[in-house]
Amino acid sequence: LNPVAQFLGISPKQPNKIIFGFLPFWNMDQADNLRYHLLTHLAYFGLDYNPDGTIQTITDDRTTEPGWNKLSSQIASQIFRSAKSSNGKTVIVMRAMTQGLIESLVNNSKSRAKLIDSTMEIFETKNFDGINIDFEYIGTPDQRTKNNFSILVGDLSSTCKQRHPGCEISIDVFADSATKDRLWDYTQITSHLDYIIIMAYDFFRSSSTQAGPIAPLRGVCAKNQPSLPTCLEHDVAQTIADFTKIIPAEKLILGVPYYGYEWQTTDSKFLSNTYQDSGSTATYKRIRELLESNQQPNSKILGLQTNWNDTTLTPWITYQENGKTQQIHYEDERSLSLKYDLVNQSNLGGIAIWALGYDGNWPQLWQLLQRKFTR
Repeated sequence: LNPVAQFLGISPKQPNKIIFGFLPFWNMDQADNLRYHLLTHLAYFGLDYNPDGTIQTITDDRTTEPGWNKLSSQIASQIFRSAKSSNGKTVIVMRAMTQGLIESLVNNSKSRAKLIDSTMEIFETKNFDGINIDFEYIGTPDQRTKNNFSILVGDLSSTCKQRHPGCEISIDVFADSATKDRLWDYTQITSHLDYIIIMAYDFFRSSSTQAGPIAPLRGVCAKNQPSLPTCLEHDVAQTIADFTKIIPAEKLILGVPYYGYEWQTTDSKFLSNTYQDSGSTATYKRIRELLESNQQPNSKILGLQTNWNDTTLTPWITYQENGKTQQIHYEDERSLSLKYDLVNQSNLGGIAIWALGYDGNWPQLWQLLQRKFTR
């Protein structure tokens, strides 16, 4: 056991659930803070496709694509070695983030074939253990696109598993996709997948007109129920309930955020209106530093209050700075602990962290993982 782990009180017990950590290329400088033995999967985020199915290596401004560039770095090799030496699996995240790109990739048989070839080349060259498909189609695709996406998932899965019997295929999906018509046809793709990662966050976004919890555990009001103090369209508990009706619980991985959003708001009340274009990401590290700086005598922060909402089971902060009211909704040990309890009670496969590195060198979230998911 290394000295840092001893100092943190972390023992080398292996997790009893999947703990899937997404590591974005822009957080690789946080590698020294990772506790590899608490991760069953480390997923490098990520690589993008060109419309013809090849991997994007050059951006539109003719510079090297950063995800591609960092994948070949010495620090990436070191991170992957560390993960594997701790009995973890390494995963490559393959991305397509626009409607047009996704349609180009899936609706052309040659593009699908090239996509599989180029993905397998990376998988084999870098000795990955799994492939994570992160195709985020905003809106409702036509039936042809849905069908062809299902074909792609099936073909990629069968190709990888035939060549490498231990290959794992996972997919990232929107939290509302168990009940809304989205890209993912679960009747067609579930059998080809090892894990389905529910992106159970961004229920409120940086662009939202109200400041609210990005991953409320509760808050949806049933039709036969009197209105609660807070009534939301979606919450995490209902999301899990919807998914477990159609997908085996052990295949479901709950995505959790190590970040929140900060807005300038019209007042300090819960669900206050936001000022346009004032939203920004507030990582767990940023929030801890904010709380710490508030204790300094020369702090410019005034009237900082930490709050807890008993309906959504989430924390939030209000404060004044430069005459403006600021509000942050985020996740902390208490709110994540409640979500982890629900994961265990629902017998889900595990959790997925977005994103590794957002907690900086603060140990609390690692310690929480150890308490909740190791024997």
